[in-house]
Amino acid sequence: MTQSIERHAKLLNAAARVSRSITSILDLNLLLQRTVDIICDEFDFYYAGVFLVDDTGQWAELKSGRGEAGSAMIKEHHKLAIGGNSMIGSAIYERQAPIALDVGAEAVFFKNPHLPLTRSEMALPLFVGDEVIGAVTVQSVEEAAFSQEDIAALQTMADQLAVAISNAHLHQKNHELLRQAERRARLLRAANEVGKEVTSILDLDTLLPKMVDTVVHAYGFYYAGVFLVDEDEEWASLRAAYGEAGKAMLAEGHKLQVGGKSMIGTAIRLNEPRVAFDVGVERVHFKNPHLPHTRSEMALPLFVGDEVIGAVTV
Repeated sequence: MTQSIERHAKLLNAAARVSRSITSILDLNLLLQRTVDIICDEFDFYYAGVFLVDDTGQWAELKSGRGEAGSAMIKEHHKLAIGGNSMIGSAIYERQAPIALDVGAEAVFFKNPHLPLTRSEMALPLFVGDEVIGAVTVQSVEEAAFSQEDIAALQTMADQLAVAISNAHLHQKNHELLRQAERRARLLRAANEVGKEVTSILDLDTLLPKMVDTVVHAYGFYYAGVFLVDEDEEWASLRAAYGEAGKAMLAEGHKLQVGGKSMIGTAIRLNEPRVAFDVGVERVHFKNPHLPHTRSEMALPLFVGDEVIGAVTV
């Protein structure tokens, strides 16, 4: 009885130390890795890992794991089905902490080849309000290493972790919103600069090269080019382009078919901007040998009234 009380007190003290260590961390990756390390160090467990529910709500993805085993599983994108044959899946689905005192006899235990010495396991759901956002697994090399009293002590720590994860997510979201706002302000300033630079130029051969140079420098882009639609309206010819790549394409008389498999041709045909976030998977992207480092592209149609006279690529 005395040993049980002492063990419970020790777990409560360790849980409190874990909570104090993690609640001020706002970087999610650092938070989760620090958590599994502290849990194993403080509680002397064989392994600990943190799973978070993915966007589909059907899987729990391992986001942080202790040691080499954890690193290996992270690289493999290890995940477990919610409600499936695993302690983690059961904890999230049932919204309570299951204990496997002998993993060899546990019906819902997932036998993990990276953790061959596990003999008992406990999974603790992570609650934010009424929502379960994930679960923590703690594993021991000893059979019957956990008790119901351990759940009470460790669930306190898990609850603090859930709050810390929620705070880290909120911090991450706010940081991204701030970054987007700063980027938008920077782009608006650059657009104003581009406008002032080019609106007073009346010579087309001076205007277009000045425009692409200003766009690249003001926005920090890799490349920019201006295409104008030919008289037959079947082709868009490159009329100004940035850098050595641009000079080479101009010398070759580079042009793209209107409506063909290119961002420029599609933007002109559809009379709307086109964006390729990953040109490697974009169906209408023209793979240009002069621009091997392009990873994303935007094509903006040039309107005079209702008529599209060309397009700009950045």
